[in-house]
Parts: sequence; C-alpha cells; structure tokens
Amino acid sequence: MTQQQAPTTQPRTSARPPLGPGARRIMAWLSVISGLRAAGLVLFAASVATLLTVLAREAFRVVSSGNGPEASSDWADFVGSHSAGADGLFPSWLTGIDPGHWAWQIAAWGVAGLAIRALADWALSVASQRAASSTKSDLRRRLLEAVLHRSSTSAGARIETGGDSESSSDGGIAVLASRGLDAVDDYYVKSLTAMCSSAVIPVVLLLVVLWLDPISALVLVLTLPLVPLFMILIGKTTQQDTREAQTQLLRLSSHIVELSRGLPVLFGLRRNRAQAQALDDLGENYRRRTLTTLRSAFQSSLALELITTISVALVAVFIGLRLVTGSIGLDTALAVLLIAPECFQPLRDLGSAFHQSQDGIDALRRAEAVVERGRAPHTRQKNQDGGVRVRQVSVAYPGRGPVLTDVNLDISAGSTTVVVGPSGGGKSTLLKVLGGMIDAMPAEHQTPTVLAPSETAWISQTPSFLAATVYDEMGLYTAPEFAETWLAEVDDNGSVQSKSLEPPASDGPQSSAVDSLIGGALTDLGLQDLKDVAPSALSAGQARRLAVARVLARVRGMVLDAGGSRQISLLVLVDEPTAHLDDRAAASVAGALREIASYGSTVIWVTHDPATVPHAEYFLEVPGDGQVVVTYSRTQALDGSRLTKDAAYGDRHTVDIPQAEGQGTDAPREGYLAGSEGNVASRSVVQTLGSLKRITGARLTTALGPLSVNFLTVAFGASLTALSGWLIVRASQQPGMMYLMVAIVGVRFFGLGRASFRYAERLLTHDVVLRAANRLRMTAWRTVGESALSLRTLLRGGAFLDRLVGDVDELRDAMPRVLLPIATNIPVMVGAVVVTSLTVPSATWLVGVAACMSTFCLPWAVTWADRRAESIRRTATSRTLRGVVGMTEAAEDLRGNSLGPHVLRVFRHWDADSLNAARRSAFAAGLGNATTLGLWWLTALLIGLVAWEPVSSGQISAPVAAIPVLLCTALVEPAAQATDALRAWPAFARLVAKIDRGVPEELPSSRTDHDSETTRHNAQTLRIQNVSARWPGMERPAVRGVSGGVERGQALGLTGPSGSGKSTSLAVLLGFLRPEQGEVIVDGVKSDPVTLRGVSAWCPQDAYIFDSTVRGNLALAKPRGQAPGDDELYSVLDRVGLGDVVRGFQDGLDTRVGAGGSNLSGGQRQRLAVARALLTEASFLLLDEPTAHLDHESAQELMEEIDRATRLDAHGVSGPGTIIISHRPADLVYCADVIALK
Repeated sequence: MTQQQAPTTQPRTSARPPLGPGARRIMAWLSVISGLRAAGLVLFAASVATLLTVLAREAFRVVSSGNGPEASSDWADFVGSHSAGADGLFPSWLTGIDPGHWAWQIAAWGVAGLAIRALADWALSVASQRAASSTKSDLRRRLLEAVLHRSSTSAGARIETGGDSESSSDGGIAVLASRGLDAVDDYYVKSLTAMCSSAVIPVVLLLVVLWLDPISALVLVLTLPLVPLFMILIGKTTQQDTREAQTQLLRLSSHIVELSRGLPVLFGLRRNRAQAQALDDLGENYRRRTLTTLRSAFQSSLALELITTISVALVAVFIGLRLVTGSIGLDTALAVLLIAPECFQPLRDLGSAFHQSQDGIDALRRAEAVVERGRAPHTRQKNQDGGVRVRQVSVAYPGRGPVLTDVNLDISAGSTTVVVGPSGGGKSTLLKVLGGMIDAMPAEHQTPTVLAPSETAWISQTPSFLAATVYDEMGLYTAPEFAETWLAEVDDNGSVQSKSLEPPASDGPQSSAVDSLIGGALTDLGLQDLKDVAPSALSAGQARRLAVARVLARVRGMVLDAGGSRQISLLVLVDEPTAHLDDRAAASVAGALREIASYGSTVIWVTHDPATVPHAEYFLEVPGDGQVVVTYSRTQALDGSRLTKDAAYGDRHTVDIPQAEGQGTDAPREGYLAGSEGNVASRSVVQTLGSLKRITGARLTTALGPLSVNFLTVAFGASLTALSGWLIVRASQQPGMMYLMVAIVGVRFFGLGRASFRYAERLLTHDVVLRAANRLRMTAWRTVGESALSLRTLLRGGAFLDRLVGDVDELRDAMPRVLLPIATNIPVMVGAVVVTSLTVPSATWLVGVAACMSTFCLPWAVTWADRRAESIRRTATSRTLRGVVGMTEAAEDLRGNSLGPHVLRVFRHWDADSLNAARRSAFAAGLGNATTLGLWWLTALLIGLVAWEPVSSGQISAPVAAIPVLLCTALVEPAAQATDALRAWPAFARLVAKIDRGVPEELPSSRTDHDSETTRHNAQTLRIQNVSARWPGMERPAVRGVSGGVERGQALGLTGPSGSGKSTSLAVLLGFLRPEQGEVIVDGVKSDPVTLRGVSAWCPQDAYIFDSTVRGNLALAKPRGQAPGDDELYSVLDRVGLGDVVRGFQDGLDTRVGAGGSNLSGGQRQRLAVARALLTEASFLLLDEPTAHLDHESAQELMEEIDRATRLDAHGVSGPGTIIISHRPADLVYCADVIALK
C-alpha cells in the first residue's frame, strides 16, 4: 500500500501579539484603575501648583516691600517686575477663597489626590500581577495536559513552533512551562498595563490640559503621535532579534536538559569537560544575542525618552514665554508641567514594555502552539469486550522506512501473548501503539484502528519514576486518588518525608490496606528493604522490578475494589521486564506477571527469552522488515526452537565474594521532586555579598560601572525635576531672560544626560549579569562529579537541572532587581537630605524622616506583609521546574498507566500554592509602591507648608523653595524600586546561600579532556585489592573484600544478583567513590579517583541516547578536533551489528534518533551505546549490562564482536582491558576471570 507522511502541523500565527487567556477581562479593570491614577495625579498637581503659587506671591510681596536679603535698589531687574499670576485651579465655591490664596481645603484635596493615586497604583500592581500569575498557571496546566495526553508522533511529524523544534522537545517544554512562562509577567504587568494606560491616561490628561491651557494642549496633541511613530519604526528591527534570542535561550535550556539526562554517559566517556566548552559557547552565544536584542530595545527606550524630553521642553518653552509676559498664571503653568510628562509616560511605557515583553509574547505563542498540537485525535479507542483488535496500522519514524506496515491482529480478552523478533523490529513500537502512546499514521483510503480496554498498565524497558521514594512511587500507582500525598514529600526545610515511616490511618493513603498492598508487592519482587530509597538510586534491575511491583500492587487493588473478583478488564503491556535480572529476580518478575494474568488481564509481553513466559497462549513475531505481524501458537514456537536459554560461564577462574549484609537499606534518600534548598541558615549582608562574589566571579570593580551609572541616572532625573520647578517659578517673576539661560541649559543637560545614562546603565548591567550567570552555570557544571553521590543524585538529572537552569536563571533575574536599587538608594537619599538642607533648612528633618522611613520602615512593613511569599514563590518555581521535567520524562509511563489526570491534579495543587504566593507577593509589592508614593508626595506637600515661614520672612526665595518640593516627587520611582528590592532581599540571600552550598570551597579547574590523554591511553593493568566501600549515609559497607584485575586485551567479569553491589564496585573503579578499605592499583601504583577517571571509559546501564543524529551520538566519544570519519563510524557500527541497519536509514549516519533514542528500539539503543564506548580508545572499558534488550542470538553476536574489538585496537596492539558487569552467564564466556558478588 502507499505510505504517506503525516503532515507537520504548523501553528496558527498572527502578526498581532496574543492577548492570552483572560486578558480581555482584566483589561477593563486596568482601564478603570488607570483613569483613577490620572484623577489622583490631577488633584495632587493642582494642589502643589497652588501651594507653590501662593509661596511665590508671598515671596514677591516680601521682597517688594524691602524686606529680606534679596531687597535692594536693583531688585526689579534681578527678581522681576511682577508678582506671579494665579488663575485659580480650584473654584472659589469649593475653597471659599479667591484665586492665588491658600486654604486648608486645597491641602485636603492634595492629600485626597495622593491617596487616590497610591491606591490606584497598588490596585494596578496587584491586578496585573494576579492576571499574569493566573495566565501562567492556566498555560502550564494546558501544556502539561498536552504532554501527558498527547500521543507520540509518528511518520516524522514534529511540533514546529516558528521554525524550530526546541520548544517541542521534552527539555524545551519543561523549560517553557517553568522558566519560559515567567516572561509572561512582563507582558501582563508592563505591556497590557501600558496598553490600558495609553488608552485612558493621555485622553484624560489632555482634556484637563485643554481646560487649563489650550495652547499647551495643542502642543501635546502635535507631539504625542511622535512617540508611537518612532516606537513602531524602531520596533520593527527588534522583533526578529528577540525571537532569535528566545530561540537561543530555548536551545541552551534544551541542551542543558539533554546534558542532565545524559550525564552518566558524558562522565563514562570522559566528555563532560568537552561538553563544558560547548555549554560555554551556547551561553556566550545567548549572551551576545540577548545583548543585541537589548541594545535595540534600549535604543528604542532612549529614543522615546529623548522624544518625551524634547516634547515636554516645547511645552515648557511656550509656557515660559507666556509666564514672562504674564499671559498665564503660575498655578496653571506648574499644573500643566506636572501633568505633561504623564501624558507621554504611558506611551513610553508601552514602547519599552513592547520590547521587554517580546519574550513573554513569544512564550505565549510557543505555549499555544504546543497546546494546539496536543489536541490531535488519537488512533486508540475503547473496546467493550476487553480484547484487542488492530486494523491497518502502520508506523514510521523520521529518516527511516516503515517500522510496522498494515498490521492486523486480534487478541482475545484474558490471554497472555508473547511478542518476539529481532532487535529493532518494532516490538516496542507495537506495544506503544496498543497503549495509545504512539499514533499510527494515516494511509490513502485507509483509517487505522486500535480497539483496546480503557484501563492500561505499562511496564517499559526503561521505567521512569516521579516520587521521592520507592514507597511513594508504589503508593502513586496503588492509590492514585491520593497522589497529592505521594508526591508531597518535601517539608519546609526541603527534607524528604517518607510515608512508610508514618503510622497508618484507618483510611486514606496510609491505610493498612494500602500499606499491605505496597508491602506485599515489594516483598514479592524482593524490594522490601528498599522502600525508603530514592528510585533514582536503584540499579537498572531493581528499577525494572519496581516497575513490575507497582503494576502488581495496582492490579491487586483493582481486584479488592471489585469485591475479590478475579476477572478485571485491563490491558497489561510489558516490554523486556527481565533485562538486567538474574535468574532469581527474573523468576519473581515472571511470577508477578503470571498472577496479574490470572486476574483476567490481557497481557502482551515483549521478550527476547520466551522461556520465561511458560503460560503464554499466543506468540507474535515481528520480523523487523515492516511486514505484517505473524501470529503462531506456543506449540509452533517450541517446534521452531525459538525458546532459548543462556549458556553457562564456561571454564574460567571465578571468585565468589559474599554480599555485604543489609547494604540496600541505607541508600540515600533523594528523589526527582526532592527539594534542593534545604535548611539554609540566614546570612548577613556581608556574607551574602561574599558568597555572590565567589560563585559568580563578579568583582567590585566590575559592579562599580553599573552602580555609578545607575546613581547618575537617578541623580540626573531628580535634578531635572527640581531645576525645572525652580525655572518655572523663577520665570513667573518675569525677570530678564539672561537670568534664566543657565537654568535652561541645565534642564537640557540633565534631560539628555538622564536618558543617556539610563541607556548605558541598562547595557552595562545586563552584560555584567549575563556574564556572571554564564560563569555560575559553568562552575556548577564543572563541580558535578566532585562529590561521591554525584552518580546517584544526578542519574535522573533533577537536582542538576535545578542547579543549571532554575538557580542560575533566578539569580540572573534577581541581581539587577535587588542589588542595583539598594546600592543606589542610600546615596540618593543622602543627596536629597543635603539638597533640602541647602535650600529649605527647616524642612531637612522632614526629608530625613521620609528617607529613613523609605529605606528602613517601609521595607520592613512590606516584608512583613510579604511573609516569605517571595521565597515561597521562588521555591515553588524551582519545584515546578523539577516537577515539569519529571513529568515530561515520565510522560510515557504516566500515559501508559492512566495516571495523567492524577498527576495533573497534583500539579494544579502545586501551582495553586505558587499562585497564592505570587498573589501575596503582588499584594506586598503593590503595598510598597503605594506607600512609597504616598510618603514622598505627602512629604512634598508638607515641605511647601513648612517653607511658608522662611519664604514669608524673606529668608529664602520661592524658586528655591520649589526645589525640594518637586525633588520629593522625583524620588518616588527610585524609592519604590529600593523598597521592592529590600522586600526580595531575604529570598535573594537564601538563593545565594543555596547555590553557594553546592559549590565546593576549591573551584574545579576548566581543563579539558586533552589534559588526561596521556594517562588515558598508556595504562596497562588495573587491579583492585580487598576493596570495601559504602555510600555516604550507609551504616555498613555495600561491598567487602573485592579483589581482581585485568590487563589490556583481556576481560574481567563482574556478576551477582540485583542489589549485590555491582554498581558500588563500578563507582569505585570509575573513581566516583573512595574505598574505605583496600586500594585500586593502576600499573602497580595506588591510584586516586582523578587517575581512575582518566584511564577508563564507561557504558552505563540503559545508556542515554541524545536527541541528535547517529553521527552526533557517536562523535561524543572523540575530542572535537578528532571527529571520526564515516568509514570509522560504520566500522564500529558493524562491530556491534548495527551497520546495515544505519545504512538502511534514509539519512544514514545523519538520521535523527529522537529524544532519548525514542526512534530506535531498545536493542538498537544498546548497540549504539556500546559502539560509542568502543570509539573512546580508553585504556580500560567498563560495560554495564551490554546485552540488555537483545535477543539471545544478537547478544551472543555482540559479545563476540566486543571480544574481537577489544583484543586489538585500531593500531594492531593490545586493545583496552574490558570489565563486563552482567548477570547473564553468556555475557561472561570471554572473560578470563569473573568476580561473583553473592
């Protein structure tokens, strides 16, 4: 039949930025709040303008009467010839007085104005942040639903989001759902707020200015359109840069996720340091691309600020000229000048927010594309009779021919069927199609159909685990309705709380029935002593038994729920459950599956050893050439001699070593979702800054640039406002123009200087922060493996990913928001007090009190209101990152076992906690903004009142008195930023302490793999003598008295039952665990861990296959400058029996293998991993279960090839010494010596 590629779905895109869910509803509220902000500003501006006008008139009266220090014969030339005019901003019926006079009602209206503005600012902050948090929560939920509910794509269909696939990979989705969606904050808090403000505030203020001064309103109407015009022109150059920067970030994040999952492989190949360079290059590319984008965005902000400055200056020129001629009142002039910048501010905010929010817009688009892709219809449907019916099913992977072609089969309910066939034939693919994890591709005039029971249990080749302990993982499958309990293992200190240590309740997750189901299943599979161990710390064989045990407990629970009925409708899909298992463990697995089948379940079992399934009724053979699956009976299988048994060891020297008693009970407890922050003790400011310097490498001289420029930005802004006020009040006295020229030049200088310094500060700050983040990321990478627990705690990559993505990004975002405002605030406050003491000495105490309250009291109050919400939010974000990565990695297991809805419910609970913390944090942040604005505006009013006495007595002039009044209004923004920064300081300090705790005192060097080349290829012998070792936290050694040795060109076997200490012995040989007794000797010299890491290459159990090409995975074994050619690659592939398979791929060596090698079979993945290890040319090669997932014939061929390949190297001399870790006797037939752990 004709095969058709499934079409690649392109997401619907629009030139208009997406509003996101719930945006239209919140925009109405934001518009109303914006109107209130404008009303509050008008009232306050009118009150301040009236107060300064009254002061100016009083000052003129004093001077004109000959009193005060300014009275002289030529006072008219210097001071002016007229008193300041007053138009009367408040009607006399409201105040009861004539224009130009003061009444306390005016002060009351000013207080009302600042109260309205403060409350509106608080409401705007809270509403926008809550909207952003709700949107992120909704998008995360929908993203995870798409991941957990969608089927894997076949026929090469990939989720394309804007031309790249990073965001559709597991790593891209994980980072998008956690850190990526944080960019939505800027979109809602800044962009949508600015949109609403731009639609409301300029209109309201223009109407007010039109009523006060039509000429000024005309100038504003003519100049306001310049802002959006230039915003659009400049913005067109920014969109593509921003998208490329977002793509670079997703590529970096996806690369880190891949590195975290393949960490054991990189260490085994000794390529971790080489990958450090690649990671450094990615980080540097991201920094450069981000700075390019930011430069465009900041240039836009610079242009908008200059346009605003020039436009307001035009208004000021017209007002100044009319003040000199007396054609406008001073109160009207001051009110218009206080209002005019606010007409431009929303448009400026919109322009800046548009560029700053491009990441958020892009995140929205990518998230919606992934969600839409997850809505594709599924092939699998429910079968009422409990059997399996397949019609016209075909599956293909990218770059390969069809794996399954036109499959038709019927399997009766309650039967057990064994699926056999060569590695790579499509056995696992068939199971995934039956389980709904892969959709069949449509063909011409045919509709693929899969009918199966609605309830499915899935036991995969490489099971994934989500919970923190074995007991919790069992509980998640046994009683998923209590998933919140099984996955809520982290307390406030980040410690794992195992449910098995709690007394059982009468009902609920710790009931005796649930505990009995869990304990019984673990005992039957020989895992009863491991219930408090993290699943990530289990060996591969123990992990497989745990996968079977959790399904066994689930089935027994279903039987109990059915009243003891032994007939349940369940499809059980089993993929290579006995790989990595010794005979005893394999027998326990077979017994468990027989029991599951006895309850009426339909069991379909993929295996390379059908002898382990003596109770099977039917056999399916998948030939591997895409043909129709052939069904035959057990009798036919026996006649065809398809049932095989492993060969015996043969004649060799075998050393039996007793197993250390109880070694399995003391393994470390650390799961994927375990918190990594722990109980971090509080630190002083000096300690925090010292730690920050150590982990980021940032020096004081590096930070002085951004700090100095930021201070100058704030200082120039405050000076501009204060000097403008002086100039307007002075102009109202109608002096000669020459007396105003210096001030006019000063206003231009401070206006242009503020914009320029702001641009320079932003660039300098982001450059310093991005460099520091990249250094921190590289430091974290290089410290991996320094601790003994590295292999165990990082096998799943959760803590590692949290360290390289979550912590680094949190610190990167927090540094400029926390450090700069705090460092700038103190000198700014000191400067404000000094200026006030020089201008209005009697008001110095007012500014001093306000400065102290703003610096100390308000942050304390806001921090109290926050009540650790910021820290909880950061912790929740970190947990979300780990949780999303864990869920995406375990998505296949969760889908195959119908646990998706339960896990999503838990995630919604977690996200609700994060949402509540974000809302509480928004409340505190809004409170800080509101109280800061109220404090400084109130101080401005009070200074005007306090200045009445010295002005009326002639001690100071009215223009001088205006300086501190308007200066206080300019201090609102830096003070609010400092308050918010101080609120976030406790969480920032804890974050720094957490990161610092994970960085060793002596930072590792940045040497590359080439540094160890000489020791790596020249070693001849390796021996271990009487070695005993234990993992940290264990009470007893895991292994005792292990001895043995191997020379180049020979092989040493290491065998034993699951849990006997093979992985511990391997860790000693690799240098990841120091022996507490005995020694490891290389060429007759006792070796330290560093030497051991330099002489060996390691192919781990279920070695990770990176989401790249066949060539890319193999090339990892060689340094970058020694990339192997096609002939060498095909040669090593031929040695492991994979050469012809790869040649048959459409793209050959450039065929993509999918995430985790998902486009390859289990056996093909294993062969590729062995081939990769053979390319390393290390002195010693450690192969951990090299024949897992292979049928007997293929396993035998592979071991023969390994023996031939390791006897002689590529130069015709002795090949590497090989240490083979396996439970299968046939794998050890070529070993000269065998160490048997018992």
